[in-house]
Parts: sequence; C-alpha cells; structure tokens
Amino acid sequence: MAEIRIEHEQKLPAQAAAYLAGQIRSAINGNGHCYCALSGGSSPVPLLQELAKADLPWQQVTFCMVDERFTSDTSKQNQTMLQEFIDALPLPGANLVTLLTNDSLAATVEQANEQAKSLPEALDLVVLGMGLDGHTASLFPDSTDYRNAMQDSARYVTVVPGEAPFPRISMSYRWLINAKQLVLYIPGPEKLNCFRKLLADPAAVSPIKSLAAHANNLIVFTSED
Repeated sequence: MAEIRIEHEQKLPAQAAAYLAGQIRSAINGNGHCYCALSGGSSPVPLLQELAKADLPWQQVTFCMVDERFTSDTSKQNQTMLQEFIDALPLPGANLVTLLTNDSLAATVEQANEQAKSLPEALDLVVLGMGLDGHTASLFPDSTDYRNAMQDSARYVTVVPGEAPFPRISMSYRWLINAKQLVLYIPGPEKLNCFRKLLADPAAVSPIKSLAAHANNLIVFTSED
C-alpha cells in the first residue's frame, strides 16, 4: 500500500525535494552513484527548482527520462524542461540521458533501449506524476498500446494516446515497478481526489492503481489546499 504524505501546498515542493535529496544521497553513499528517472510536464517544475538547491555531489548522479513526447517542437518536449533543471545545478553537474533522435519513432525507441542497457534494471529512484485520466509516465489507459506497455519486458516502449497529443516513448510498467523507490508527486486536491477515486474503484484501469497495489516502495506527495 502506498504511503501518502499530505503537505501544505506552499510547503509541498520543498518537502518533496528534501525527501528526494535524501534518497539521492543515500544511493550515493551506498553505491557511489545514483540513477534517477524524472518526469516532465509542468507539475514537477517547482519540485525540481527546490531540488536544484540541494547540496549534493551532482556529478555522481545520472538522470534518465520517465517518458518523452515524440515531436520536433522543443517547447513540448519533456527534455527541454529537464535540461533547464540540469543547467541550474552547480558544476560539475549531473548527467541527463535524453531519448529523442532525428529518426523515426520506432528507431528512436530502439535507440532508447540501447542507451538503457547502461542503466540499472532497478533504478534507485523514479519520480512520477499523474494525469486526471489516471495515466502516469506515458502509460495511457486509453491507448491501444496500453496492455503491451504494461507487460513488455523492454525498458522503453511506444505508446500512442487516444486523446493526448503526440506519440510517446515511455518507461514500461515492468521497469517502473523494479525501481528501488517510487515517488508520485501530485500537487493539489484535484489530483489527490483522482488518486483516491482510482484506488477505490474496482473497475478503474490505471497504472497508478496497479503501482499502488503491487509496489511496496511507493510514496505519494500531495496537498489538499
């Protein structure tokens, strides 16, 4: 069962960032390096701004991407926001493994899986968000690729959402659930209510519901105000 931490809205980014910094520091102390996957979108921006203030040996951290939008519009790409976070870190900074190439979607996913071979099967930390449709990463329940994305043994998979724009490259469910620590960052009462409804509805189809049921290392940071 997921652990839920409800913070005041203004304190939530700093509280969650402090937790992430502690997990990163623990991984470095234990293994000399931390491998962490980050999500894009707008919700995690305040969280990452706070995390960038942490006093950590960033050169011992490798960040990879939970998912990416397959588009040439850089303003819509997750890597644009994540690169801004990396650029805000003190030097020597962390490494960011991005996903996009100039090839087709199929070739891009193939290359992403080649790159992923240099990353652990069990990442130290994965930071997730959630849409109000119940998706996390780019595991969209309305996608015809959903079942494959939930079952595929590959690290990265292709997902074409039914409603959301752009084809996606996403961490597979199997790679997500192998993480040593999963953090779900869902600020605001609307997302908290959505999360609670997904867990309470036996008919709901959502990767969030699956993670909450089967991952014993999931912690949720959220706010009610």
